[in-house]
Amino acid sequence: MRESHYRAGTLAESFSHATRGVMTAFKDERNVRVQSLYLALVIMLLSWLKPPLALALLATATVMLLITAELANSALERLVDLVCPERNPLAGEVKDIAAGAVMLISFFSAATVLLVVKDSLEFHAILGLGGVFAALIHRRFRKGEPA
Repeated sequence: MRESHYRAGTLAESFSHATRGVMTAFKDERNVRVQSLYLALVIMLLSWLKPPLALALLATATVMLLITAELANSALERLVDLVCPERNPLAGEVKDIAAGAVMLISFFSAATVLLVVKDSLEFHAILGLGGVFAALIHRRFRKGEPA
């Protein structure tokens, strides 16, 4: 827990507070952990498929945007809980609207990642099928065996 809610005095303190915020969210918020796993999977997929760098950066940026939105959503939910600890329909609407924004960004991110890797996946699938056909043909026509 942060000692104070006042402004950091130095740039180093600002980075320290920001890092603590990300780590707190990662520890306390399941969706931040799930989206971090999504980021790791996207990076591994992009590393394997090797799309053009600009497209890989675009796909990664959409996932980072998603995680950033989830961090903002988590902060807003905590603020609502602080200001309005009792159940309140308006507080619920605020949380739902923020969650809806995260959901829309997640759809955009997934669509972007799928479009970026689509061509590479098709290429690898064709190579995979080509490899199967090549192996079958090679097996069928090995030297010394009748056709």
